[in-house]
Amino acid sequence: MFATKFRRLPLSISPIVRQQTNIATSLKHDNQDGKTTNGNGTNRCTPPTEKKIRDKHLDNITVTSFYSQTDIEKLATKQSTRLTPLTMMYIGKTEDGSHLLRSAQYLHKDLPIRFAHRIDDFRNLPFVVACNPLLLELHERFIKIFHSLHSFPQIKTLEQEKVYTELLQNTLTCSSDTLPLLAEGFRESKRHIKQETLVRNFLDRALTSRLAIKMLIEHHIELRNDK
Repeated sequence: MFATKFRRLPLSISPIVRQQTNIATSLKHDNQDGKTTNGNGTNRCTPPTEKKIRDKHLDNITVTSFYSQTDIEKLATKQSTRLTPLTMMYIGKTEDGSHLLRSAQYLHKDLPIRFAHRIDDFRNLPFVVACNPLLLELHERFIKIFHSLHSFPQIKTLEQEKVYTELLQNTLTCSSDTLPLLAEGFRESKRHIKQETLVRNFLDRALTSRLAIKMLIEHHIELRNDK
């Protein structure tokens, strides 16, 4: 029988909550210069190192079709597996590392579904809103992230899990500026939006999904670092 110990994993929720507040404020008050800013009025932008990593990762992924993609459409109809923060805070750690395999296998199945839902939300936006350059960039980026995760082979060894964890880290980097880009994109499209509930519902789902995906990936990375 494997020796098992339980550990408490700190969850970084506060930064995401602050980002949600910033976006709500940003959409309510248009900036004169049209730039996305953080709480102290300075321009919020992606750090150069993160941008370099993100661009390098995304450039290696080719999207052959923008709308007609069977895998995305199929997974968008499925429900993601519910995993509560309480469950994540207490997890068995095995001496042989099999807990890493189980965690990676769960993410391998669940993350593509979560990104497929977000892509489906982009596709359901009014055409004129969805054509905003920033929203279009995010739409394409999510498609690339989906394909990088969905095309990864089944994880059966710890070596595969190690490579998959590197992919997860790149996924975090690639989506790090999602929230400010959403805020800017919707602000630019504000005059075309007839129903405010459309934006509110879209952002509610996007923010909830962003929080869940970030916690799931960081949880797995923390497990590997504590190996």
